Amino acid sequence: MSRLAALYLKLDLEIPIHEQEPSRTYLQNLVKRLSSEIYRQDVKAEVRFRQGSLEVWIMVAGSIYVAIGNYGSFRSGVKQIVEDTKALKNILVSSLRKDGVAEAVILKQRQLAATPERVRRLLTRIDRFEQQLPEFAEEEAKARLRRILKAVQELTYEMEFPEDINLLMTNLDERFHPLYNPEHLSYRKSFDLKKRPTFLDPENSNSSYYAQLPSPDDR
Repeated sequence: MSRLAALYLKLDLEIPIHEQEPSRTYLQNLVKRLSSEIYRQDVKAEVRFRQGSLEVWIMVAGSIYVAIGNYGSFRSGVKQIVEDTKALKNILVSSLRKDGVAEAVILKQRQLAATPERVRRLLTRIDRFEQQLPEFAEEEAKARLRRILKAVQELTYEMEFPEDINLLMTNLDERFHPLYNPEHLSYRKSFDLKKRPTFLDPENSNSSYYAQLPSPDDR
C-alpha cells in the first residue's frame, strides 16, 4: 500500500495509562472509517501516541491507483488526493470536538507530506526541469536528471502495489524512468481480488460521516 495521508495532532491532554489503548483504538477506527469514505476504498489506519502534551501521529495507507480513479487526469487526481487529506484532517478534528474534546485542547493540527504530496512535488520538479533545461550546461542537466531519477525510485519504494507504480511510470516521460534492479519489484504483490481496495457507493453508505464530507466546491 501507499501512504495516502499523514497527520499530526498535539493535544493539551493527559490520558491515563489504562485508557491509552482504548483511546488509540477509538481514534484509529474513526480515522479508518472517515478515510475509507474520503478515498473511496478500504484503507489501513495507524495511530500512535506519545505522552507529554499528547502527540498523535496518524497514517492512512491505501491505493493511489484506486483513489485517483475517482477523478480525471493523473495530475488532477494527485492534487485532489492532497486536498482530500486536508478534508480528512478537518473532519477528524470536527469529530473530536463533537465527541467532547475542547477546541482549546487541540494545540496543533498538521498535514504531513505523504506519497501523493511527494508525487505532486516530483511533477512540479520535473516541469521546472524541462522549462529550465535549455539554460543548463550538459553536466548540470545530467546531474539534475540523476537527482530526479533517484527521487522517482525512492517514491516507488514507498508503493506496495504494482498498480500504483505502473500508474506513476505511465504518467512520466521515459527519460524519468529509473533503471530497476529486478529484485526491486520481486516482492511486490498485485491486488488480492478478495481484499482489493474498492470504491464505496455513496448511495449504499450508512455511515453518518458521509454527510459531513465537503462538496467539491468547498475543497
